[in-house]
Amino acid sequence: MKMIVQQKLVELIKRFGVDVAGDARRCEALLRDFCGDQHQREVHVLVCAVRDGIASKLVSAGNGIPTSVLWSRLVSRLHNNYGIAMPLAQWGVQSWALALGSVTLREINALADENCWRALAEEKARSGELLRVAADGSCRFKTITEAIKAAIADDLIMVAPGLYKESLRLDSPITIIGDGQRDLIVIESQDASCVEMRTTEACVSNLTIRCLEGDKAIAAVFIPDGRLSIIGCDLSSEVFACVAIRGAKTNSLIKSCEIRDCRGFGVLVSDLGQNTIEDCNIYGNAKSGVIITENSNPMIRRCAITNNDLGVVVMKSGQGMIEDCEISDNKNTGIIISDKGNPVIRRCQINDDLVVCQDGQGVIENCVLSSQKDECIVISNNGNPVIRKCIIRDCHSIGVCVRDSGQGLIEDCDIFGNVINIGIFRSGNPRIKSCRLHDDHQSGVFVSQSGGGVIENCDIYGSAVAGIATKQSGNPSVRRCKIHDGKGGGLFVTESGQGTFEDCDIFGNDCGGVMITDNGNPIIRKCKIHNGKANGIIVQNNGHGTLEDCEIFGNKDKAIESTGNCPIDVHNCTIDGVLFAVFPAETGNPITTM
Repeated sequence: MKMIVQQKLVELIKRFGVDVAGDARRCEALLRDFCGDQHQREVHVLVCAVRDGIASKLVSAGNGIPTSVLWSRLVSRLHNNYGIAMPLAQWGVQSWALALGSVTLREINALADENCWRALAEEKARSGELLRVAADGSCRFKTITEAIKAAIADDLIMVAPGLYKESLRLDSPITIIGDGQRDLIVIESQDASCVEMRTTEACVSNLTIRCLEGDKAIAAVFIPDGRLSIIGCDLSSEVFACVAIRGAKTNSLIKSCEIRDCRGFGVLVSDLGQNTIEDCNIYGNAKSGVIITENSNPMIRRCAITNNDLGVVVMKSGQGMIEDCEISDNKNTGIIISDKGNPVIRRCQINDDLVVCQDGQGVIENCVLSSQKDECIVISNNGNPVIRKCIIRDCHSIGVCVRDSGQGLIEDCDIFGNVINIGIFRSGNPRIKSCRLHDDHQSGVFVSQSGGGVIENCDIYGSAVAGIATKQSGNPSVRRCKIHDGKGGGLFVTESGQGTFEDCDIFGNDCGGVMITDNGNPIIRKCKIHNGKANGIIVQNNGHGTLEDCEIFGNKDKAIESTGNCPIDVHNCTIDGVLFAVFPAETGNPITTM
């Protein structure tokens, strides 16, 4: 929700100019028009920032005050003057700074780390609102739990290096920051989760959080409620998960963290849970790096999800937005979408396989996929994703494999360098539209074992054996495709393969335009088959077929050669400029024309 309002504020400033930052009444009216009634809290924070002069301060920033110090002062001012919770006040200052061009998004992310909190700590120390903890007893509190009990809303707790064997229950809106080298500030628990969130908003930052094996712990960090910001922490777990987020009332931020070496899941988001995971390294987890289930809908950005058993699992109507991530080197599968899972995956580098099965859906767009495994993408068992504007390349076997009643739309993709670029098997029935399929090691499209599908407006070229091959009752519908310049043939229909090929342009293939053999029986309609480097069409070994309204011309050898018992019907075709021309085979049955 906050991101939507932030984006609207940026649009508003672009449209109406920076003067809006100095006029609270106009700003409020515009924000309500732009954002509607469902974002009243966020609009209130932004308008308060204008009323308190904070937006104007950001416009005139640059008087030598370090940005982190200026921000901490402005955040404290908004908090103190209007009673706005500290994380929300920080969001308000960030949003105005971004909208006014004072900082970039990257700088905002950097200012949310330890340096910004340190500047804020200095402000808190001056106002007497800072609580310090040291395990060696050198500060007022020896345990973090003692400091939490003494804290009131919006207090800041700074934790010195040391080992803290305790479980933290966050029941008021506070911030806990590690003061020093992160790997020397360790919270360790065995009997319960290291951190359990039980308030509306809180933050932990710059801590090592380690959950040991025990009977009661669910996760290193358990979030059943509220918005917990986990920033710059190192999380590991010997129990169910590193981070478990559960329930519709959650909306947490996990940022710049190491999430690793869990015996179960790195991050589990379940039961309508929401959260944002940004700039994290998620690795070494025994089950999956991230699992999204039960209608949960997280945002995952700029994360590296590597070296887990499974990378990302989306299941049981889970959703989610996964953007700009690297997903690679996971032991089994990079991404699994199943059981009505329906995520959006954008601009990701996926060096693993992606599986959509058991009624899984999803949108995968602008991604680059490659795999050292057998397939880059597998769609099966009524999986039905949209795969759009992706590069799918250099897989050891099949770039996109659609099988066992898998479906899906594959649109405007560049698929190349695979043994088979697209394979369709066992009642697979995808729609492949406006794709470039090229430079495979065997076939551009291979349809077999009763596979089907619709292939239209595709450019298929540079294939090693055939641009499109059908066999064993494979029966695709191919429309308006260019199939050309292959090292082998254009179409290869064999072993009872079928298919309907309409309005296609088949040309320049080294081994001819069309080969039909071994009871293959296609329908070829309104196609141009020309300028091949061998025969235009060759039919042999009990091949059959029907040609309707085709143009066959300019091929190096015969336009049509039919050998053996190979009846092929030619209807209203122009062959080398002659309508209804007949090129009977030198041996066997002649071609029939009508």
